[in-house]
Amino acid sequence: MKQEKHSGRMMAKIAALIKLVEILQWILSLIGVIALGANLIFGGRINADILGIHGSMISHGYTLNLVSEDSVVNMGALNFVIFVSILTCSLTAVIYHNIYLVLQSARRKEDPEETITPFTDLNVKRIKRIGCLCILIPGLEYVLGVIASWMIGKSVIEANLNATGFIMGLVIFSIAYVFEYGVRLQKDVDSFI
Repeated sequence: MKQEKHSGRMMAKIAALIKLVEILQWILSLIGVIALGANLIFGGRINADILGIHGSMISHGYTLNLVSEDSVVNMGALNFVIFVSILTCSLTAVIYHNIYLVLQSARRKEDPEETITPFTDLNVKRIKRIGCLCILIPGLEYVLGVIASWMIGKSVIEANLNATGFIMGLVIFSIAYVFEYGVRLQKDVDSFI
């Protein structure tokens, strides 16, 4: 019983940290929306030296050349980076929200320090959703990169595929199937009691 309460307290702390990171991701998305809107409304020529940008940078799996020959920021590439950042931060916030919900579902409402089984059909759906989003993010970034390199110019944006998200998504899908098996076992155990 004492071990279970300690585990419940630790889970509560982890859930609070995950919720904080989720909120931070939403704030970053909002900042991106404001920056993109301001850039589209008031954007003009910005000297790269003012922003401290020199040459190429790598962002979201892209190699970007944000500076033109006359040391001016390429606004199309900058808007693209901001747009992809908004999408990525928003989808990442949804991932953190689902992780938070999985952790919260394993805590009793009447005694939050005591844990209960996380093996539920709803958690299986949440974990599969996390896996889908982990695969979707790099896929979406790559497709947007290909479109942007075609529209803005290959010399400005070069799309690269990041396999880490795909691999992580597949691992999370595997965990979801383990949870599905756990749900079946939990139902079998509950039927015996």
